[in-house]
Amino acid sequence: NAPTKTGAAAFILTLSSAKYGLLGKDRVKVSVGSVNLVIDSLNQYGYNIPVDSEEVERVEDDATLPGKALAINHLDCDKDGIPDYADGFDIVFDGVSQAATNASHNFVPVILEFATGIDITNAAVVFKGEFLSNPATDVIRSGNGTASSPYSYNITGGGRVRLWCGKNGSDSRCKASVTAGGDAILKDEAIPLYVLSPSNGVVRLYLEALGRSADIGDIRLGVELNPRGSISPSPISDWVRATVFEVEKVHPLNVDFTPGQEGKVLISAKHGGGYHTTNQTADARVRITASVKPIPTASSTNLVVYFEVTDPDDLSHYEGKSTPGTPNIQGDENPNDNRDTARRMTSGTGADYTAYQNACLTAIGRTSSVTATSQTAIAETTLLITDRYSGDNYQVRATTREPHSRGSFDSRTSWTTNAPHSASSIAESATMIAWKRVYIEQDNMYTLGATITANAPAGTTTLMVDSSADFGVGDAVVVFWPSGTFNTTITATNANLVIIANGLPQAVTPYAGIRPQVEPSTYTVDRRYLKQAFGDAPDGSDGGAFIEFMDAPTGSGKVPKYREFPNRQIQNKFVDYWFLNQIEINSNILYLLAAKKRTSGMLGVAEYARSQCIIFVDSNTGRQPDGSFVAADIQREETVVHEIGHRMGLIPKLGTAFEYIDTIRNQKLSHDGAEICIMSYDNFDNDTTEFSIECLLRGSMLNAQDSLRDANDQ
Repeated sequence: NAPTKTGAAAFILTLSSAKYGLLGKDRVKVSVGSVNLVIDSLNQYGYNIPVDSEEVERVEDDATLPGKALAINHLDCDKDGIPDYADGFDIVFDGVSQAATNASHNFVPVILEFATGIDITNAAVVFKGEFLSNPATDVIRSGNGTASSPYSYNITGGGRVRLWCGKNGSDSRCKASVTAGGDAILKDEAIPLYVLSPSNGVVRLYLEALGRSADIGDIRLGVELNPRGSISPSPISDWVRATVFEVEKVHPLNVDFTPGQEGKVLISAKHGGGYHTTNQTADARVRITASVKPIPTASSTNLVVYFEVTDPDDLSHYEGKSTPGTPNIQGDENPNDNRDTARRMTSGTGADYTAYQNACLTAIGRTSSVTATSQTAIAETTLLITDRYSGDNYQVRATTREPHSRGSFDSRTSWTTNAPHSASSIAESATMIAWKRVYIEQDNMYTLGATITANAPAGTTTLMVDSSADFGVGDAVVVFWPSGTFNTTITATNANLVIIANGLPQAVTPYAGIRPQVEPSTYTVDRRYLKQAFGDAPDGSDGGAFIEFMDAPTGSGKVPKYREFPNRQIQNKFVDYWFLNQIEINSNILYLLAAKKRTSGMLGVAEYARSQCIIFVDSNTGRQPDGSFVAADIQREETVVHEIGHRMGLIPKLGTAFEYIDTIRNQKLSHDGAEICIMSYDNFDNDTTEFSIECLLRGSMLNAQDSLRDANDQ
């Protein structure tokens, strides 16, 4: 019989004669040589030496099974910007050999066994494998190491694995073939057995993964043993299988967000406004999913995915990152610049790195078992972003390659402008940026009518009002309050009183209204400059404060005319009556009222404690830098931004000074360049409406002077 992979051949010996027939018979087993490849086909030993068994032998070359699960060697063990598959051996970049110890994570051991009776001086082995790669030629590098053209390392030639003789990833290696004095095992090359330096019939090899498998078990690695060298009539062989798994994508990606809102993650949504991606499961929480390819089978569902959250450089103009006059050019390129000290790295290594991971990813956050479906295999974790600092950003990465001590993946985790920029093949999510949402209940005051100023019991026909100037006898009017209306007719008036024909169906209190039945127009303002001032680009590249505005779900809409608020106390009581979301003042909703003037020259006012901003639309004066006063529509719209800026705490009152108000004497320019900050009282003069850098920075967080400490405020 032909020899098996163990080299055993069976022979039957018979003794017979013509006269006496069969005299005897025996079966003899002769060992003519053996060879065995051992790999961790049952995935029990990780990166440790595998142990052979009958069960391993039974499944090691089963095409329906994954065999050994491998992870691409694409981390950066020594954090030098070079991925591990291009490091640790004598490949040369910029005239420098990368041969070094501890420059790569370790590889998977493969054991070659053969019969000790084989003459290693004559025997030869040939390794087979379609995807076996040559480290001397398979790495190419492009780019120049800058932010605009980072180094990019790629594998060429179609190889997916390398085989090294006696050298693990932590060892310094030579890329030449073992037949030329190196450490690489090349496919289809006859290698004298003695070259592999066997010990008692054993050679330790190491398998390095370079590229993802297309199918389960498609990495088939074999060895042929020729006991008598090239003249062996029938080589003995053994085969094992492996699968290279890779995280293909990490969601959310930009395609998972509403178009135009890519990367926006809300600190506080509330009020049914919804999030910009279905991956956001709650305020300041984002579901992170890593999809693995090829899809693991039932025998490999314990495959582990390792997550890492990083803090990439933000694109805002905070902290002097823009040059005056060039608002679209960012300054530094430093990551790890989140403002939330509880969710920020400073070095990207050691305890600092671990604390950041633990704060931002659930369940210490970085591993999850993969569960297979018919379409994909998913591992999940949850990202926990800051609860107050808009503009802080995050990116989650994932790999099946376990880093040393679960440490940082590579140099990108904490790179600075002092280190070369390198592209990475590690799958990563979109950059996610913390945004605040402000809901606005906007009410517009009628231009005709009056506000009731005294209690009016049910059945009364006498209404005390702030002015009856807009009414005459016989006028059809509507008495209205937040929850109802009543139609009637005016029968008499005097300066602060009107008489109606029918008694009220219910009692009304001060600040209810009365207006003509033919609905009059209202004083109005629009919010056209809010996006320009607070920024609209999701990544902050337009210099914004990462605050978006939406209409409140409820509101009065139109409120009675008040001829002129006599003082702030009456004004506040009016607002308290008509602001339907008043109970939300500790949250992220504010009141915007377009009203008749209060006093000459006043364009608007904000009350932080009441979460209100009032724009006095028909004020006929506005101060200019030269001291003159003019009227302009643009003043009203810029005043909206200015007063909401007050509401956001951008100008805390410190004694008698206002920290960020520009008084000409101490100009603070916006990021537009020559434009003065919108918080200046002398800036209502054009259609450029922007904050200074100081105001933008203040807008990204809660002001230390604020009396309200709700973490979801703004």
